[in-house]
Amino acid sequence: MNYRLVDAMVPARFRETLGTPPVGRVLISSVLARLPLAVDRLAALLLIAGVHESYRFAGAAAGAAVLGIGVGNPMQARMAGRFRPGRILEVFAVLHAAAAIAFVVLVLSRSPAVAQLLGAFALGAFYPAVGAAIRAAIPRLVGSSTWLTTTAYALEGTAMEAIGVSAPLLLAVAVSIASAAWALIFAALLMLVSTFVFVRSMPSSCLERATSTSDRERSVGSFAVFGLLTVQFTIGFGVAAMSVAVVAFATTTGAPAIAGVLLAVDALASLVGGLIYAAKASDRFAESIYLPLLAAWAIATVALTAADSAWTMAPLLVFTGIVFAAMATSVSQTIGALVTGKSSMEIFSWMITAWTIGGAVGASAAGALTQAGGWRLTLLVTGTAIAVSTGIAWLAHAGPKAAVADANPPVA
Repeated sequence: MNYRLVDAMVPARFRETLGTPPVGRVLISSVLARLPLAVDRLAALLLIAGVHESYRFAGAAAGAAVLGIGVGNPMQARMAGRFRPGRILEVFAVLHAAAAIAFVVLVLSRSPAVAQLLGAFALGAFYPAVGAAIRAAIPRLVGSSTWLTTTAYALEGTAMEAIGVSAPLLLAVAVSIASAAWALIFAALLMLVSTFVFVRSMPSSCLERATSTSDRERSVGSFAVFGLLTVQFTIGFGVAAMSVAVVAFATTTGAPAIAGVLLAVDALASLVGGLIYAAKASDRFAESIYLPLLAAWAIATVALTAADSAWTMAPLLVFTGIVFAAMATSVSQTIGALVTGKSSMEIFSWMITAWTIGGAVGASAAGALTQAGGWRLTLLVTGTAIAVSTGIAWLAHAGPKAAVADANPPVA
């Protein structure tokens, strides 16, 4: 292999960030710990739909799992502030694996619907909050290097885009080899192992500082945090609603199979946008750019209504995807700067919960809007919601300083 060619192709900021101990190994292990999450949720949907032949019940179970995530993530973060945070993540990973096995037994044995819904709720509630942990810990991992913070957040967000693309493919392979039930159990066990690896890779002092509750100046109830919670909810809403609208667009144009291609174009554009942001963004870029990018995403979403064929929709989705990736990354960095030195894992867990609930609401609302007025109405409402969220975030003056407030040196 020509290593000089590889070095030339990979930006120096990527190499330095991933090569800085322990940043590289922690980022990689956090991605592996969250990869089973998407497979897990899709496998649960397939399992219920296959056993009960009812997408309505499968949707209800998915809603119960989302509700479980909304309860479980903040609960883990609060517990992590009082006990050893790494041990909390490990305990919840074990509980999640047990919940996955119990859920499979409940569904296959056709237990009462209430019991299966409770099983789905437990499946969501026991997801280990690795996402909140890594996002809260990034500023502590990189210490005083703010440009490393920017790159680390961007790489983390880009990796999550890659998970979104690869998870359905992994599920397809797992189901073809075994079944949805075995795929769910395998995903839960992989999450269990990966979570333990993540905790062992993370310096314990980083997690402890990320869960510190000694300073409540920026609490969950502050107006700035409320503004960013609104943004996160809207991001989840927008992603889910746009996916429904793209599927409806493809069906309306007489080529439903093209929906997968269009969504893949959007996902790949997001990957590219995230990598560009990671390679080019300055150390104080987030504080000045996330609101303009959020407004640009609103405009890009509405612009999708101009498409009249797949050939016009695809380039519009490229622009939307690139803007989205940069916006989402800058929002994560702004949140990290806002709460660094405070109970940031708890606040990040609420941010992830807001995103998740927003996605559930967005999917439901998009279905109703598309049924009532078509895919263009869904995109118009989604773009308007994003614009309103931008206004709320601006009024809240969220993230006035995108800089690291707790500049501790990296821990090897």
